[in-house]
Amino acid sequence: GGNIKALVFGRYKSLSAMVYVHDLSSMSIIPWYSPKGKSLKGEKHSMNGQENVKIISMDTIQAEEVKWLWYPYIPYGKITIIQGDPGEGKTTFVLKLAALLSRGKCFGEGEVVSIQEPVSVIYQTAEDGLADTIKPRLAEAQADCTKILVIDDSEKSLSMQDERIEQAVRKTQAKVLVLDPIQAYLGEKV
Repeated sequence: GGNIKALVFGRYKSLSAMVYVHDLSSMSIIPWYSPKGKSLKGEKHSMNGQENVKIISMDTIQAEEVKWLWYPYIPYGKITIIQGDPGEGKTTFVLKLAALLSRGKCFGEGEVVSIQEPVSVIYQTAEDGLADTIKPRLAEAQADCTKILVIDDSEKSLSMQDERIEQAVRKTQAKVLVLDPIQAYLGEKV
């Protein structure tokens, strides 16, 4: 067993380093399905006097094309999860990706990448020290550290439901949010 963190490819072993990539024109920090503020046509059904549940018919859903940061690995507006056992390099991978994005680049020569200029990345870590681990790794990866940002959670813990995340994304116009490890940011209601 390993620990859950949160960015890419599935939920099979332990998860590490969640990255939420978004397109500012259609920002939604909540990771559950919400089609960019569009109302969904559906009916509420009562179940034996219990709470109503809204049922949505798929014929009311308008199909949308997926926008990609890095095709076919990291889509905009979706949660991407990096999986792997402890010590397999999940955090290193995410920090190298953040460093590349901060310089307007991405992995994969000849692959479809929608980065044309440097982007801001919000990187939250609950396991590693910023000064002794994260900053040296970013420096080694040649990150533009003016583009790598951290929400100060020294006075109040941060969770995925915390409004400070959306405020920080809007204020900084960050295109990528990394939560490492994801389980540290799930909050008490999960």
